Amino acid sequence: MKKIRILSILAFVILAFTFFALLVSVFTIENNETVRAGLVDLYEQDPKVQRDIMAGTDSATIDEFVDESIQIFKSVSIILAVMTFVLLLIIGIGLFLQRRSPKTSGILYVVTGVITLLSVILPVLLIPAGVMSFRQAKNQSQKFNG
Repeated sequence: MKKIRILSILAFVILAFTFFALLVSVFTIENNETVRAGLVDLYEQDPKVQRDIMAGTDSATIDEFVDESIQIFKSVSIILAVMTFVLLLIIGIGLFLQRRSPKTSGILYVVTGVITLLSVILPVLLIPAGVMSFRQAKNQSQKFNG
């Protein structure tokens, strides 16, 4: 029980930090001069842009490119923040239900672990916590039945 709680709380904390980092980046990226300078360098070093400038068919100015890139980043960050918030809710519900219904919390942990497979760290924490919750639920049902 204690191991399950530690694994799920650790996953919750990692997701919470990710959520807040995404929110900070959404609200501060427009004023970040380092990001703007990096995007300007990227624009100036792009071979396609250089060919378009030479041919006189340049379609976007540097400022337009930078602004569009920042807006795309903000949009993606908002989508990821919403997804992270939903995952936080699922793990929070799993933590809340851990004592009452370990099987349900196990299902929530495994589902969240599968959803976050690309992140590597979270599935390593959540899938074992889910499996241990299933075992705990099985042991509890055997105690009540036997």
